[in-house]
Amino acid sequence: MKKLFLAAFAALLSVSLSAQIYVGGSVNINTTGNQDNVNNTTAKSSDITLAPHAGFWLSDKLAVGGRLNVEFGSPANKVSRFGIGITPYVRYVLFSIDKFNLLAEGGINFLTLTDKDTSGDFYGAPGYVKDSSTSFGIYAEPVVTYAFNDKFTLEAGINIARLNFRSVSTKELSHTDNPAGDDTIADDKRTTFNLGATSNDIIGGGLGALTIGFTYNF
Repeated sequence: MKKLFLAAFAALLSVSLSAQIYVGGSVNINTTGNQDNVNNTTAKSSDITLAPHAGFWLSDKLAVGGRLNVEFGSPANKVSRFGIGITPYVRYVLFSIDKFNLLAEGGINFLTLTDKDTSGDFYGAPGYVKDSSTSFGIYAEPVVTYAFNDKFTLEAGINIARLNFRSVSTKELSHTDNPAGDDTIADDKRTTFNLGATSNDIIGGGLGALTIGFTYNF
């Protein structure tokens, strides 16, 4: 047993030493504004998603890694948002043309997201409504990369061709500073399956059909 353990450890160490480590990430920024001239109101929304990631190439074709997803912003007036999640993934190079590569990426998404709405008057007193959701998903999508040199690579995830499965659990909490007002909790759970980009995509925050980032190879 001891010899088997040492052999397994030596094999793992050999793979780790021969693997090429890389780091990278992407930033998505989305802002919108709609003017209602009839009611003289303006609806604004903003969203920023940061997605640093790291991994290593096990061979010229196969890589494994992980991504940290941080999302914050204001999806509506007086609504604040914060989310955080992780995504372990696997990448495989389908084919290469000069400095361009087409990769297939598949992974597992975990995300917690909270929206806090302070726009209303709850039970005659200031308060808020808080929506908290937990998501689990499995996805697969193509990724196109362009190597500027041996160190820097530009990459783009094509969400429009994503195969995505998600399970989302949501809880809603209504709170007021008025003692006569009762807190209420609503639970909801739903499962979705889709091909292509949607506003509910976890990775990229649903900000568009293209997520652009970079990697640096050590």
